[in-house]
Amino acid sequence: MFFKNSLAILVTATALTGIINPIFASRAVASTITLSTQFNSDEGFITGSTDPVTISEGILSATFSSGQQQEFFFPPAYNVGPAGFIFNNNPPANTGTVFDTIASTGDAGFIDFNIGVSEVSFFGANLANGLGTTVNVFSVDGELLDSVLISQDNINPALATEDPILTTFSSDDFGGELIGSLEIDLPGPAGNPPYAFSIDTFSATAPVPEPTTIISLLLFGGVGLLSKRQKKA
Repeated sequence: MFFKNSLAILVTATALTGIINPIFASRAVASTITLSTQFNSDEGFITGSTDPVTISEGILSATFSSGQQQEFFFPPAYNVGPAGFIFNNNPPANTGTVFDTIASTGDAGFIDFNIGVSEVSFFGANLANGLGTTVNVFSVDGELLDSVLISQDNINPALATEDPILTTFSSDDFGGELIGSLEIDLPGPAGNPPYAFSIDTFSATAPVPEPTTIISLLLFGGVGLLSKRQKKA
């Protein structure tokens, strides 16, 4: 009986795969999903909060930590107004700057993805110092894939003397290795000057399983479940 039921499931999976493949192919269904943000308040960001913020698009999510969203504070720090996300290790006691409300968090900020992504892009502005900020790129397994020094200090196209540079990391440059996280490595210790780094117009793209793959996995999983039930019987 088990083998008959298992065979029925396998035949069904094969048949559905053959039917669904051409349907989705004819509709040109994308095999990737893209998450993007301008860090505005209506996207779930709370101005001034130093709590980690997670945003999602379908199965893909990104968590921003060791920083905060700010609106209408420093025009060179955002690409499209009115907001940007600031990574900063300047202690709150150091008042008198546009960054004085940001809690001290050490010397790094983080962007973590819940699944591996194939491409990440953003405009990044190195603020209030001339040393530059290093962005470290890590694989899903925590392997360092790349390190890039960003020194541009103005990502606002209305104010910059040159077109702001879009920073892009792609798995194609890492032999297909997917990206698991980014580390924003600020150049100096907490204190004056306030070492800070702003990002805006952020985008991340991840590959997703094809619909037929998902259905096949579910149906083939039924074979295993059926097997367990037969053994118990």
